[in-house]
Amino acid sequence: MTRSMRTAAAALMVGGLAATGCHGTGGHAGKSDQPEGWTRYYNAVDPCYPERYNAQARAHTLAPFAAQVNNGNVLEATVWNWHFDTSSDKLNPAGQAKLDAIAQKRPHPDSKVYLQVARDIPAYGAGGLDTVGARRDELTAKRAETIRKYMAAQPTLQAVAYEIHVIDAPVPGMPAEFSARAYRGQATGYVGGVLSGGVGVQATGSGGVQSTNSPSSGGSPGAPGGPSSGGPSSGGTGPNY
Repeated sequence: MTRSMRTAAAALMVGGLAATGCHGTGGHAGKSDQPEGWTRYYNAVDPCYPERYNAQARAHTLAPFAAQVNNGNVLEATVWNWHFDTSSDKLNPAGQAKLDAIAQKRPHPDSKVYLQVARDIPAYGAGGLDTVGARRDELTAKRAETIRKYMAAQPTLQAVAYEIHVIDAPVPGMPAEFSARAYRGQATGYVGGVLSGGVGVQATGSGGVQSTNSPSSGGSPGAPGGPSSGGPSSGGTGPNY
């Protein structure tokens, strides 16, 4: 077979593959009017490679992310126990602000509002453990009705039929000490400086003062202000975590 014949055969093969389509086309068999060799080729290879596998890989990659997005949306639209007065179905100011924010969500409100199960019922209240389940269910139902009435009183610029779904998810959050420690560490853990125009700018750490100097500042090695004195002082400390 000459080079021109091989080139023509390769072009014909590529054209046949392009005509079959890719992701979602189904079977691999060739057309009825194609030679028998094409049918054998389609039965031996996947003419949709790599598009078919790229689509599957994309779906598998995005599926966990989609689940996390849905979880975040549910938690954002949840009314928690602390949005009510303790062991009561009365919304406190925080609960009213939460429902107002849900109703004002852009570009349009979500019709699903989630309510945490009433877990602020005393386990050893009236009737003790024998009645705590019934008391919890009763308070949860009352709180759901309170939410329904409050959302029905929202401005009717966008008529929304809200659905109340009861969930038992833990309250998202983190210990306040973690965030406070990170905030303090921004100042006490700073160890660096900014050089501008050949002038060393001093930066104060938690353990002392350090200075940096550019080589053009004229200091001699080993002398105060020289290039060898630009490192952190022995009393400085690193980032505080």
